[in-house]
Amino acid sequence: MQSRGIILVLIVAFLLGVQNIYAQNYAETRSLAWALVGGKQGGNFNKRVLEVQKGIGAMQQVSPSQAEHIKVDSFSVLIIRNDRSIYNFRNKGAYFERNVHDMLEKLQIDDKVLFSDIYATDLNKKIILLSPLEFLVK
Repeated sequence: MQSRGIILVLIVAFLLGVQNIYAQNYAETRSLAWALVGGKQGGNFNKRVLEVQKGIGAMQQVSPSQAEHIKVDSFSVLIIRNDRSIYNFRNKGAYFERNVHDMLEKLQIDDKVLFSDIYATDLNKKIILLSPLEFLVK
């Protein structure tokens, strides 16, 4: 009976060791990247400050204390007013195309602006999908 307990403890220790090695390798290889508009990842955004933004930026974590800029390839923008979609557009590149910029200038207080399907090229030249950004115009 005692040998079964020892064998069970050894198996559990082995499995925990394998799991720990996997977790460390996964943490080192996964890409932590995010999008930004005006340095923000969401929340309330002053109407005048949002109007003058030029586009979407993106960053990728390269170490615990350092992040690098990465290139945004495309994104979708959706503007919602009074729970109704009033604008939806697929933008190519990081900079707002003219009609997106024009629409941002027409924003009203309490409009919601959602940037989604944000694709970027990471530091390893891989296309990645970034989390969406949601802003409430104030």
